[in-house]
Amino acid sequence: MPLPLPSDPVEAAERVTRTLGSGQALCAFRALGEPEGFKLEGMNPERREAQVGDVLSVVMPGLPEAGSTRVEVWGSGRLRPDGTSVELTEPGVVQVEVWVAAPGRFFGTEWRPWIVPGPVRVLPRGPGI
Repeated sequence: MPLPLPSDPVEAAERVTRTLGSGQALCAFRALGEPEGFKLEGMNPERREAQVGDVLSVVMPGLPEAGSTRVEVWGSGRLRPDGTSVELTEPGVVQVEVWVAAPGRFFGTEWRPWIVPGPVRVLPRGPGI
């Protein structure tokens, strides 16, 4: 969603509602880093769906330290060995998130969710595909 929001509250509410309804909204914990540049490619973006066998590519914003982010996958998919693509394995729903190594409560680092987009619906492969 383009920022900043319009100053007119009705127009701002309509933009937020449209973005949430489109499935293109995401939750980002900006204290861990800016989410600009994040994309989940390989699906129908308007409907947030893909088919079994498709591969979703996770495009992450750059962070200064290599190894400071990881992709977590729950549901109808599995993370491929490259660590940034997800193979859709069965009909259902898949949740793909980006986690970041953040300062721990007292010492060291802890893995924390950073970018959490909406889930993707995974449809069965159609006939002849």
